[in-house]
Amino acid sequence: MKTINKVQKFSLYLYLKHHINSNLRIQKILFFLRVYEKINKINFEDSPIFDKKNNNFQAWVYGPVNVESYNFMRSKLIHEEEIESDFLLNDNDNKLFEQYDKIIDKLNEYESNQLVDWSHQNIEYINVRKNGGIKEWQPCCLFLNELSDDFCKFSNTAEEIYSILKCQ
Repeated sequence: MKTINKVQKFSLYLYLKHHINSNLRIQKILFFLRVYEKINKINFEDSPIFDKKNNNFQAWVYGPVNVESYNFMRSKLIHEEEIESDFLLNDNDNKLFEQYDKIIDKLNEYESNQLVDWSHQNIEYINVRKNGGIKEWQPCCLFLNELSDDFCKFSNTAEEIYSILKCQ
C-alpha cells in the first residue's frame, strides 16, 4: 500500500464513503471541516484530517484549497479505478473520520457553487486576497492563516454556516 498523509486519506474517505467525486467539493468540505475544528478547539495533533497547525489552505480563485489533497485527488479522479485497488481505509480510519459524517452530509445538501460562495465570505480568505493585491480572477498561492481569529469568521451568511458546523 502506498503511504499517504492524513488529508489525502480523508479525501479518499470523502470519495469512497460519501461518493464525492469532485475535487471542488472535496476542497470546500475540507475547508469547512478545518473551520469546524478551529471553532471547537481541536488541535492539529488531535485532528484526524490535518497534519499541520497552520498553512493548510491557499486562497485560490474558487476558495480555499488544500494543495496536498487537491494534487493527490486530481490524479486519482482521472484514474478512478486506481482508488479502489490501491487504497483501502481500515476500521481505525473509518472510526476517526465518522465523527465528521453529520457535517459532511449537511454540506452535501448544498450545491457546489453555494459552498464556493460561502468560502469566499471567509474573512481570512478575503484578507489574504485583498492584502496580496489579488484580483478576483487571478490565481493565488498565498496561505490562509489558521491562527488568525478571522479564519473562523464569515460575512453575510455566517449564521447559516455556523448552524451547519454545529450539527454534530
